Amino acid sequence: MEAFLTNIATLAKDAVLSQAWMYPLLGISYLVLHPELYSAVAPVLIRALTISIVITAAMFFFTYVPQLAFCALFSGPLAFATATAMVLGESYVVILFISKAFFLNQARDKLCISR
Repeated sequence: MEAFLTNIATLAKDAVLSQAWMYPLLGISYLVLHPELYSAVAPVLIRALTISIVITAAMFFFTYVPQLAFCALFSGPLAFATATAMVLGESYVVILFISKAFFLNQARDKLCISR
């Protein structure tokens, strides 16, 4: 057990000292400090956000009640929570595939052109 805790402490120290956790923060600050990137990315982000909302709403409309009924067999009164988690997870997977296929390449191309 002691070796396990030592390994965890070593990994945690390495993770903090590597400062890899700073990259998302640096990316956000870079985007805020360079407003010329907004015009290249905003249309693609708006389209992707709209598609995400539509897909999530459609998934809830078409699949929530059947999954709620299925989850009620096993979860009882907490079926609404498990069904919600399932629908959100499935929506995430669909949105991920669609956004990678249709939107991310457009955003990357526009960013390369704007530089």
